[in-house]
Amino acid sequence: MDSERLVFLSTSSHGDGVRHQIEKVLEQRSKTFNAILRQTPTMADALVLLDDGVGDLVAMSPQNWLEHKNEKIAIVGLLSRREPTWVLVSDDKPEYLVKNARIVCHHPLLQRQLLRLRQDLDLVSKDDIELDGV
Repeated sequence: MDSERLVFLSTSSHGDGVRHQIEKVLEQRSKTFNAILRQTPTMADALVLLDDGVGDLVAMSPQNWLEHKNEKIAIVGLLSRREPTWVLVSDDKPEYLVKNARIVCHHPLLQRQLLRLRQDLDLVSKDDIELDGV
């Protein structure tokens, strides 16, 4: 049974994870549906190709959506970001840390998660502390 091919449009990677995420999804679902990814020079070019019927979907970041949204296009789906798994290593559970414990943590996602767990924690990045003799 032949199915129509979906054409996904995307720009090159701009460090926002969109290109990597859509490539990963298409690779993982290659047996589920027939799709191809085409790269465009800019997001504006991708939207022109979408409007012309050359592409079926445009993969874009929320930032791109805010810059390019108009009455001709709509969001039809979202892909949740999958970050690498982070592991908290400690002698005990974070719940058992002393009140107002200071934790060195450089990643914004981990900082949000830790503060969600314990609002009293004092989170600092490695750049905020001075290490003497290191």
